[in-house]
Amino acid sequence: MPCDTALSLAEYSRYSRQLLLPPPAFHGIDAQLRLKRARVLVVGAGGLGCPSITFLAAAGIGHITVIDPDIVEVSNLARQFLHTDEGAQQAISKVHSVAHAVARINPHVHVRPLFESFSAANALDLVADADLVLDCTDNPLTRYLISDAAVLAGKPVVSGAAQGIDGQIVVLNKALDDKPNTTNRGPCYRCLFPRAPRPEEVQNCSDGGVLGVITGLIGTLQALEAIKLLAKLGEDPYAPPTLLLASPLSVQTPPFRTIKLRPRRTATCRSCGDPTLLPIESQITALEAEDYLSFCGLNRPNQPSQQSTPQIDVSSFARINSTQPNEENQDSQGDRQNSTGPNTVVASIPPQTPIDSNQSIPSTTTNDTPSEPTLIIDVRPPHEYHIAHLSGSHNVPLAKIRKRWTQLKREREKQTQTQTRVSTQTTDGTDDLRAPSPLQDLGIRTERHPGQIHVLCRRGNDSREAVSMLSALYEASRPPSLSSHSDAPVEQHQQSPLPNVPRLFNVTGGLHAYAKHVDPNFPVY
Repeated sequence: MPCDTALSLAEYSRYSRQLLLPPPAFHGIDAQLRLKRARVLVVGAGGLGCPSITFLAAAGIGHITVIDPDIVEVSNLARQFLHTDEGAQQAISKVHSVAHAVARINPHVHVRPLFESFSAANALDLVADADLVLDCTDNPLTRYLISDAAVLAGKPVVSGAAQGIDGQIVVLNKALDDKPNTTNRGPCYRCLFPRAPRPEEVQNCSDGGVLGVITGLIGTLQALEAIKLLAKLGEDPYAPPTLLLASPLSVQTPPFRTIKLRPRRTATCRSCGDPTLLPIESQITALEAEDYLSFCGLNRPNQPSQQSTPQIDVSSFARINSTQPNEENQDSQGDRQNSTGPNTVVASIPPQTPIDSNQSIPSTTTNDTPSEPTLIIDVRPPHEYHIAHLSGSHNVPLAKIRKRWTQLKREREKQTQTQTRVSTQTTDGTDDLRAPSPLQDLGIRTERHPGQIHVLCRRGNDSREAVSMLSALYEASRPPSLSSHSDAPVEQHQQSPLPNVPRLFNVTGGLHAYAKHVDPNFPVY
């Protein structure tokens, strides 16, 4: 356990380069002792947490508590550089991996690893025990929880975010004067974002991707802000906070932009607002009484169409399609041609695939070797399809299906408002009340009409949504006399097979499950 009252001889040498800096860049031994006495809570030991913790430890922060419920995986290693291949192979927790790494970086730093989730039950105790919090998470619910706990405990939060090739950093609940227990503070997270984004608008790094250098950049800036606040560095450590936006690869905007923030919403913010200006029932006073799931829209029941989406497991999917002739040589789909290059892995489905003993064949799969042809639709973006795909599959990105579905919804809303059906004139002079065939409409042309369509993606989530929308598109393409109500659930469509209307199935678990249970040589990314 490090001593907080003085530096050891070894620490004088270790921190000599920052001790040499004159004020206001650094304040000598006083600043270093502030860092040594500091207690920092880091929520998240991933892409942002690793660079933050690295520089906090190297600078001499005395006590670091790290909380994260995840284990180390190989996919973490490109950006979470405190973790190792050995840790991934042993499935070690991220927090213990970080603790081992910090011990190598600076033995004078004490790390408290917490292998658990940050929740309303433990948030206030953890935040109250720290001088400062680093928000290194990637989901809105935890961000709101961290901010609310920090307001109740009177602690600042250095919040960072990185997505794709962009990032941002802001200090929340920042003290604007040097008075003990001051209430003169900057805005909290709810001040900046009074309404939580809808779940469909949120994308984390595992789904949308991120460049490792970006998380390294933002995490390093988080450590800088933390050190600046704890050691009271800079020309004015109590200056109003700003939002720093980083877009290093953009050619249309500067790589770094600073946005001045409005003061906290004292009259309206439920978290940091003035208690004398807010109804007492609207104030956040107990975290466990707050319904964060509802606020973030995460406890909404699935729509009926998604609840009833027919599923097929990857073993059944492979067995069916390994015995089916595919359309690979019928180059009728532009997306497939444009997404295939010399470095693309095109994998054939192996024949006679054994059923995985841990997988069950769903009741919706009534015939494992159907006589009708099947069609495989891969709904990943083209650049992901280019990485690796199954032979014979057609690439129709989810965004394309969603766009067509949105157009259809607007047409239906317009029809509802006018109470008239918009019809088009056919070549023989009759009214055609049907929408175009979904396959043709989406750019897929085949010699034989498929009896089944198997939809897959990376993990089985986007494909599930795609099946629901494709079902609605097929419903709209039926003749009016055969079409059911537009709001009917998908199982009604599936259980009423009509000529030229294929059965649609979501491939459970997507290509990740396919690689695990069918073809271990298929690339997983």
